Amino acid sequence: MFRIHLLLLLGAVLVSGSFPIVAAISKDLDPVVLTLLRFALASILFAPFIWFRYTLVVSFRALARYSLISLTLVLCFWSMFLALRYTTALNVSAIFTIVPGLSGLYAMVLNKERLGRPRLIALFLGIIGALCTLSPP
Repeated sequence: MFRIHLLLLLGAVLVSGSFPIVAAISKDLDPVVLTLLRFALASILFAPFIWFRYTLVVSFRALARYSLISLTLVLCFWSMFLALRYTTALNVSAIFTIVPGLSGLYAMVLNKERLGRPRLIALFLGIIGALCTLSPP
């Protein structure tokens, strides 16, 4: 259990560090180029691991399906890189903390998941807290 929490903490550190780093370079690079670099680098680094470990053979139809699924993530990063041109890293990361609340809303609507009153209150307060940290750039 401790290992899982440690990995989650590492993930949080890496994600939180990406906001100020990208803010520093987003003024000089187009958001489309940054997004392309991010996903191209990830593909180059992870493709050999996946092929060797899982002997994955991908059909054109599956590749098209995966591309469609990843489009939402691509748009998310592109909009984040674009936003960092106009506001601070803290503002963008505060908006990013709204994701659990939106995920809860999608789970309720799309999956008919019952979140319960305590969880809904916590998600609502988290969204309000995140919005309260926003400041003019």
